[in-house]
Amino acid sequence: MILPYQIQSFNDSDFIERWKNQFVSADRTFFEGLWRRTQEKETSEKSGWKSEADARVKILYFIDEYDVTLIENNKTGFYLKAPYLWLFLAIPVDEVITLRTNCYKALSMNWEYERTKKYHKRGDLTFQLYISENPPEKLAARHFPHNYQFVEATLTSSKTKIPEYKYSNPWSVFKSGIRKPLPRGNPSIIESVDEISKYLPFQVELGCGPSIEAGIPPLHVLHSLYDITDSGGNFIFCDDRFSLLSRLLENPEQFYCQSSFSYRTSLAAEPTTFYKLLWKLKNLGHLVGPVITNNFDGLARRVGLAEAFVRRYEEQSIVPDIDFDENAKSLLVVGSHADRRRIQEKARLKGLKIIYVDPEGYISNGKFYQYPVESPQNDDFLLRMTAQEFAEAYNHYLVHVGNGALP
Repeated sequence: MILPYQIQSFNDSDFIERWKNQFVSADRTFFEGLWRRTQEKETSEKSGWKSEADARVKILYFIDEYDVTLIENNKTGFYLKAPYLWLFLAIPVDEVITLRTNCYKALSMNWEYERTKKYHKRGDLTFQLYISENPPEKLAARHFPHNYQFVEATLTSSKTKIPEYKYSNPWSVFKSGIRKPLPRGNPSIIESVDEISKYLPFQVELGCGPSIEAGIPPLHVLHSLYDITDSGGNFIFCDDRFSLLSRLLENPEQFYCQSSFSYRTSLAAEPTTFYKLLWKLKNLGHLVGPVITNNFDGLARRVGLAEAFVRRYEEQSIVPDIDFDENAKSLLVVGSHADRRRIQEKARLKGLKIIYVDPEGYISNGKFYQYPVESPQNDDFLLRMTAQEFAEAYNHYLVHVGNGALP
């Protein structure tokens, strides 16, 4: 694989400006993902833990750098500039043997072994597999059965330039412990956007709901691609469901075409009525402060709004330092099921009213499946609408109140 590697082309040079606005100016040309999965009593429902013999650990971290350039015939090329993937596993020795066998089988296809450097090379890519009998120092306090071994797999490239501090992110996140969501309270179910009027102006937090409506697949698609969880949400460690390394090594070009979907579709997406509404509300004074977002897509920036990007990996507690706008009376949380970074909790401490906009479910193959918001509290509001439905209702409300000024 020779880098930079062209993944897609767009038939318009305007995508250069989109790239600069949505990603370059937001310092998001690097796409990061980090997961940790552990087998222990607290995770038994999803991890399959049954006894002290079940002590598997999995940490996966990737940082892929992208770029966009003008190519022939006034087209725009979207490129993988440099990849990085690091995988750590603590697993029984029989699983290590299977993993190693599968890796070396894949490496026999178009990879060369650099004996002096002790890694495999394919074009600009390098891959190294390291297996140890002893756990790394950062896991010294954790007990492992005698038949466990420890695997580190690293795929990088001659073009990869990552800030040094990022290499510590996986262990910082691991040290932060298991995420414990707040127990769900009894939020007040409201039926109309009119009931929000007394809590204007609001600040907005966006989850993936509005992005999905704009045609951007949800990030949980990566859980399948990277073998993090199965379709039932159960943890994948290194059993027969795990094929990540084999797929990546056999055909890295195909893998990175798949893994770049979030950025590719974000460039191609058009802002929906909901994003256009946010811009209108900003000008009317109903919306204050930057849009707080977990999303990579930058669609809020596309319509001219400032963002506070809160997806971070270097903070041990994974709680971003948010300065809510001093004029905000509420936090409108749209399409965000899980408060993974405790933004809503911090907003409550600031005295803001929390108003969720979420249908609490989704339609698949014509059937509605319930998907409750994770941890609303007793004093919160819940408006069961999609972002699009909310936009239509709020636009109607603006017409109803006349010029749209604050009440």
